This record gives sequence, structure tokens and C-alpha cells, in this order.
Amino acid sequence: MPRPNRKERSIALYQHIAALETVEECCRFFDDLCAVTELRAMEQRFDVAKMLHEEKVYKTILGETGASSATVSRVNRVLSAGTGALVEIMERVEQVRQFRLNSTKEATKRSADTPTLFQEIRHPDSEYIIIPCHSSETRRYIPFGFVSPEILVNNAVQLIPGAKIYHFGV
Repeated sequence: MPRPNRKERSIALYQHIAALETVEECCRFFDDLCAVTELRAMEQRFDVAKMLHEEKVYKTILGETGASSATVSRVNRVLSAGTGALVEIMERVEQVRQFRLNSTKEATKRSADTPTLFQEIRHPDSEYIIIPCHSSETRRYIPFGFVSPEILVNNAVQLIPGAKIYHFGV
């Protein structure tokens, strides 16, 4: 029986990956989606990519990762002639790590060990009231909002965490 034609890339997969919120959630998602051997192969390739990017020698990479020389060569080819995304992300993470290490604040220095995670999460985990920092003087009311924790806000508003609908009505 002939094999069906390869279909186009499924953007939905990447949209769902982009929606993952924590490392733990990401691990669970990929554990459900991939076979263990597929995950270990991707993890190994990523480890090889990091070590090549750090300019480690092939012998060290082979010894530390257990990857074949063919895998190391393939990953090296991707780093030099691929889309550039791997290098871009690795450099971004390294810049965050270095920035945190150069901080004068001890807590920031400690967070250099986890450069892919937000240093501080100040977003409420329950419903809250949002109040705009600026509003028109001709407006007859201030447009407050009562929102769920799934809604992320920026610095254009102040918020009252843990508020109930009662507080909103007052």
C-alpha cells in the first residue's frame, strides 16, 4: 500500500507549545505527545547544539552526550546552515544569565541558574480588579475592570488582587 503524501506543517502544534506556561507543564505535554526515544533524541540533539555553540570539541561532546559522530555532524550543519533559531534562543538565554550574574542584587544573581524562568511572578492567582493609571478628564466614570487570573495586564493599570465581586460593586 502506498504511503500518503506528507502533509503541510501543523501550526496548531506550535501554537499549543507556545501556550505552555511552566517547565513542568512542558514536560508533561511532551511526555504525552512523544515516545521516550523521540524525547531523548531531541534532548540529546539540543545538548549537542549547546555544546557546539559553546565551542566544545567533538570528542568531549561525544563523551558527554553519547551522541554518534553523525548526530554531532548533523547538528553542527543545522547550526551553521539552519534557520538560526537555535543559536538565537541559546544566545538570548545566555544574555539573561549574564545580566543576572552581573547584578548587584543577590536574589537576581541566584536566579541566573534559571535564566529561562521569570525572576519574579507578581501576577495574582485569583480574580482581581484593574484600574487604569490614566483616564480622560472628560469621562464621567473611571473604567474599572473585574477580571480572572487568566487575563494578563501590563503596567498601564493598577490592580487589586484577591478582590471579590462585592469589592467591585463598592
